[in-house]
Amino acid sequence: MAAAAGDPIEDLTHVQPELLDALPFGVIRVVGDGTIVDYSKGESALSKISPASVIGKDFFRDVAPCTAVKEFRGTFEALRVKRENGSAKIRFVFRYASGAKLVDVVLVYHAATDTSTLLVQAVLTEPKL
Repeated sequence: MAAAAGDPIEDLTHVQPELLDALPFGVIRVVGDGTIVDYSKGESALSKISPASVIGKDFFRDVAPCTAVKEFRGTFEALRVKRENGSAKIRFVFRYASGAKLVDVVLVYHAATDTSTLLVQAVLTEPKL
């Protein structure tokens, strides 16, 4: 799915980090090929990882190596290689140290700044009876 320029989801690229903390889902912003520049409180609560411990690190190598697969990183790279604004949604299992979590992730790429914003929301599943 591609987002048109001016779509509200694209506007998150320019939202101040402290405002990202108020959103009801996790937000991770990376520049270039994966250096983390923002890691919201919502993502911290989901992952049990502090923002201070990941800022400046490589998302794919240092923080979430489980995402270095075609399904996730391949989607990320496909957005970047076009060098135009766009987005994609995937369902993925994050393998956090605190346990595995099924999440919906919207990857949003902003070409002018070579910034990718990852919006992460846990998928709530029905309890098995």
